[in-house]
Amino acid sequence: MTLSVFEIVLIVFTLLVLLSIVWGTIRLGISPMPSSRSARQAMLELCDEALLESIYQTINKPNAGVSDNGPVRIYELGSGWGNMLVALARRYPQHIIVGYELSFVPWLVSIVWLKLLRLNNVSVHRQDFFKVDLSSAKLALCYLYPQGMVKLEAKLTEDTGSLNYLISHHFALPHHEPIKTLWLKDVYQTPIYLYEVR
Repeated sequence: MTLSVFEIVLIVFTLLVLLSIVWGTIRLGISPMPSSRSARQAMLELCDEALLESIYQTINKPNAGVSDNGPVRIYELGSGWGNMLVALARRYPQHIIVGYELSFVPWLVSIVWLKLLRLNNVSVHRQDFFKVDLSSAKLALCYLYPQGMVKLEAKLTEDTGSLNYLISHHFALPHHEPIKTLWLKDVYQTPIYLYEVR
């Protein structure tokens, strides 16, 4: 049995993609795992609450200026394949959605997907969000891992700015109490946490 050039190229391409994902998983300590539809819905519900509370706080802030009423920056820390970014961009077209992803293949897939969907209020950066200034965001979302949450908590105590809320899928901040927790009706009873980080 002889393979055609196309089949050889396809096999090599598939192996390179798999190696890239495995290498990213080893390097980062977590595989790019998309959130389920029910998890995305729960996270969006908590986003609605956090954004409403943030707007309320801004309106009632002494000396609130016109500049406080512009689009809100929402960051997804570890945006993976872009599923949550798409949901956020569609739900909040008036806001600026920013994703950070280090794994090459998921980052590339999300870039292509967002271009195909023509979502203009979202951008994805291939950067380590632990090295990025998060102070311009009002709200951040993540689906990390226990060690990542420890590092994120340390970063949040260092960074000052407008970041008011963090929504975390499954993993908790070790030394913060969530202001609200939603439990998914799945096999694992997965928690979705809402934290006030300011």
